[in-house]
Amino acid sequence: CEDEPIAQEVLSTLLKQCAIPSSQTVFSSGVALLEAYYPGCCDLILMDIIMDGLSGVETVARIRSKDPDVSIAFLTSSPDFTMEGYRHRVDRYLLKPVEKEELEEALELAARNRKHQPAITLTIQKREQTVPHAHILFAEQQGHALNLHLTSGEILRTTMKLTSLNKMLPPP
Repeated sequence: CEDEPIAQEVLSTLLKQCAIPSSQTVFSSGVALLEAYYPGCCDLILMDIIMDGLSGVETVARIRSKDPDVSIAFLTSSPDFTMEGYRHRVDRYLLKPVEKEELEEALELAARNRKHQPAITLTIQKREQTVPHAHILFAEQQGHALNLHLTSGEILRTTMKLTSLNKMLPPP
């Protein structure tokens, strides 16, 4: 989420040069990011702090209210917002111009964080699929099938009893 087109281009180019493969969606404002955001939609948010309208700090505060687990890196030309980063549990603080090595470190950290999220593994269409707990909205039993509704809007269907799923998840 970066409001300056040149900075967007630089970040996009750096991401493509990184050893860790990634895909990206660019947002020019915090409002645009918040409209599209749902828990689990991305592994890392690169957030500019100083933007017109909704600041990066305000945007991150709203994201954290929905998703406490997503990795976030603040992007800024000013080190004045370090305390805001700590308060909102930001994983990295990248000073502009962003160095490729620092960006790769942020990608590696996001990949590790994603790997260590609590999750369940289900058999969906004869394939095992891992679903992080935070991505589950609710489950419903329909006959012998279980429908798992995810934050992305996706519905996973498997053969399982709701009581079996309940044993796999932490309370409540």
